[in-house]
Amino acid sequence: MAVDNLEQRGQIAPPARQLEFSTTRKSGDYSYLLLLIPPLFIVIGATMFPWSGFSAYLHQSLNWGQLWDVVLPGFFMVLGCTVGFKLFKQQYAMRKVLREPVCVLGVVTKATEDGLRYRFRDLAGLEHEGEGTEYSGDYYEEMDVPVIYERENPKNNLPVSALYDQYEVHFKLN
Repeated sequence: MAVDNLEQRGQIAPPARQLEFSTTRKSGDYSYLLLLIPPLFIVIGATMFPWSGFSAYLHQSLNWGQLWDVVLPGFFMVLGCTVGFKLFKQQYAMRKVLREPVCVLGVVTKATEDGLRYRFRDLAGLEHEGEGTEYSGDYYEEMDVPVIYERENPKNNLPVSALYDQYEVHFKLN
């Protein structure tokens, strides 16, 4: 009976308790410059094509040595596009949440080295799930975790700890 009680507590988010929340960008944070690396890979790959003698391949059959000259620039371009897309998507989602954030307390349902999973209730009382890829070891299961979400779309959410690298975060219970 007591085990069932503990399992239920970990799966049900606490009632919505809104927190006062504010952020300011850290003055010495230049991590946004990392967003320049993926386009750099794309440019490197694109400039490698003319040097590889690509036009000669149109008139001959390909062998493995010639194919390598096409694969290597393509690899740089695909890597740049993939990493760039993921980074820009993450930054876009974070900025979208920070436009009009709502901060509430949630409960951690699973804490591993891979990330943090949590549940929270929005101000309307509906329960939502979320996960963050960062995990500092500060959270454990059934612990309260501050969560921010987008006012119009609570499914777009993240734990406040995801902001610690780039922002000074201040929050307190109302």
